[in-house]
Amino acid sequence: MPHRLRRENRPELQDPGHGLLAAGHRGGRQRLPGVFTNDPYPPSKRLKGVTVEDGAIICAGATLLSGVTVGRRAVVGMGSVVTHDVAPGTVVYGGPASPRYDYAEYLERRRRWEISEGSG
Repeated sequence: MPHRLRRENRPELQDPGHGLLAAGHRGGRQRLPGVFTNDPYPPSKRLKGVTVEDGAIICAGATLLSGVTVGRRAVVGMGSVVTHDVAPGTVVYGGPASPRYDYAEYLERRRRWEISEGSG
């Protein structure tokens, strides 16, 4: 089930000083370190929020504009500005964020990085 994030309407999602928290997979909680926007034309009475689907990774400092959906197992890189939906299983980064590679390649790059840590 995707998570609709609306800070103003959901006080239980508040984590002062640490960004937004949302219910995670299997009832856990995950920290969402980016900046999520609710309003495409501030200040407005109509809020859209951001949808983050299960298994998605939002890296530090990312900004997600209102109405954006980050698909299942998608990855948003550090400092990215997400202006459009992110397809499931896609890695995006940049400003504006654009697709760079798929989730399988992300896992392989992470695996190689983790094993090289001790060698060097």
